[in-house]
Amino acid sequence: MFLVAVPESIRKVPRPVNTVVGDNGKNSPNRYPVRERISVTYVPGGNPQPKNGRVIGHIVNGVYVPLGIAAVKAEPDMLSYGACAFVKSVSEDLFSELLDVYTPKDAYTIMAIASLRVIIIPPF
Repeated sequence: MFLVAVPESIRKVPRPVNTVVGDNGKNSPNRYPVRERISVTYVPGGNPQPKNGRVIGHIVNGVYVPLGIAAVKAEPDMLSYGACAFVKSVSEDLFSELLDVYTPKDAYTIMAIASLRVIIIPPF
């Protein structure tokens, strides 16, 4: 049950159909939960009584955020698959020779360190 009135600006935020916004009164990012409306009970001679279901999301900073999805979507600054593909294509024989001398764990570690040095450190 929600005891505090929800501001109109929060109620007007686009969200899924058949949902209701509440205000839990706490000053937190999850202050305005969005609940799904699961059914309506019709009372003879009275008003219909809505039944609210589980919380399916929250209104955060004026935007509807579904549960399980972070508010901030991380995107890479740049894609650098070409360097990784190049290192893999020219290092197969080196890796097989490392497996002849070292244990598989050590060979993978050496290849990982060498690959990262080639990929991350820019040429001068």
